[in-house]
Amino acid sequence: MENLRPIKVNVFYEGEIKKITKKDYEEAVISEGLNFGNFIYFIFSSYPNIQKIFVPGTVSFSLNNRVPMENDILKDGDIVKISAMKIEDIRKIIERRVSEIINHYQVDITFNKIKEVVFAEDGQEDFNQLIDLFAGKISDINELNRVLQIVNNVWNYFPHKCLGGLCPMEKTLEYQK
Repeated sequence: MENLRPIKVNVFYEGEIKKITKKDYEEAVISEGLNFGNFIYFIFSSYPNIQKIFVPGTVSFSLNNRVPMENDILKDGDIVKISAMKIEDIRKIIERRVSEIINHYQVDITFNKIKEVVFAEDGQEDFNQLIDLFAGKISDINELNRVLQIVNNVWNYFPHKCLGGLCPMEKTLEYQK
């Protein structure tokens, strides 16, 4: 096996991601031949809160100002930018997904009512109430897990009165500052 030399990749953190990393920029020294997917795995390993805080699909990446492919091989001097959607945009995605689930499974509730339950919550029983709305309608365990993840996203990304009108993710980002 030939000797791989070290290369430098410039990583820029934007918006909410910057709050987590507490950095605008860093220079990563990696082995020549590393692909983009593995590099991002290392970034997520270094900053595990990125994956804890952001719903899958809401973190975006660019490699030299283009959308990268997982198997792109990084080169010396490459520029990687990592950013996340704003919470308002994430809420729109979640609302669309929940509305689709409500319609598909003919659940007798509106998305606005779900938001009201989340806002007025005063304990675990309110979260369990939301879970029960969907659990009785879905028999496939994998599908139920997917739906419950989305319900959990509603809980985490929509405002709660007990948090002063913020959502848990906004509170988490507040603590990251």
